Amino acid sequence: PIDVDGDVITHSVEWLQGMNQSTTGLTGLILPASATTVGEYWTARVTPNDGYIDGVHAEVSFVVQNTGPSISNVVISPNPVYTGSTLICSATAMDPEDGVLQPLYDWSVNGAPVGVGATWTVSSVQATVGDSIVCTATAQDSQLLSTSATATVTLSNSSPVMSSVQILCANGAYNDQICECSANVSDPDEVVTPVYSWTDSSGVFSSTQTVDLSTTSVMPGDILECTVMV
Repeated sequence: PIDVDGDVITHSVEWLQGMNQSTTGLTGLILPASATTVGEYWTARVTPNDGYIDGVHAEVSFVVQNTGPSISNVVISPNPVYTGSTLICSATAMDPEDGVLQPLYDWSVNGAPVGVGATWTVSSVQATVGDSIVCTATAQDSQLLSTSATATVTLSNSSPVMSSVQILCANGAYNDQICECSANVSDPDEVVTPVYSWTDSSGVFSSTQTVDLSTTSVMPGDILECTVMV
């Protein structure tokens, strides 16, 4: 604007609320976000002054729009991941209007849904070694706007487990007995089959789980040993 007298013009800004333009006492170029709520109708009234008198004011009005939430720092722990691991998914969710939000979590394996909630335990029925396990964290604000982010881990191979290896002969380790090599073996990811190896003083003489000592070269006094590998 131009003043016909050549005076320097200053401007004052008044913020009015609602369709009836109620006074709020707020002035200045910036309307604080903390003073607004989604859906409110606001008017900025700008009045010029030449140092002596106010001029005709001008106005611009708007409706406060909702800003969608944001989500970040999606993490799956622990990592690496094995069959039987209980996984925890965490994320940070914020909204300009609602503040801190509590995300919702969904789990999938290779794109197929397998669970909901912040925790999920890996099952060999639902995932195999090498599969991609994804946690999707979703944040929704009070205006039902939502956003999602993901974290991904790969299911690692677990080592097999073996215990209680022993040689069982029904009536003692004599040359006329049938002896069995016994072991408890398991693997969280799959069914495993043990491999047996029998040795005496002359070396390896059998690769079966049971042996009939009467058909071998084992002699009294020999050290009979069974090795189990899985």
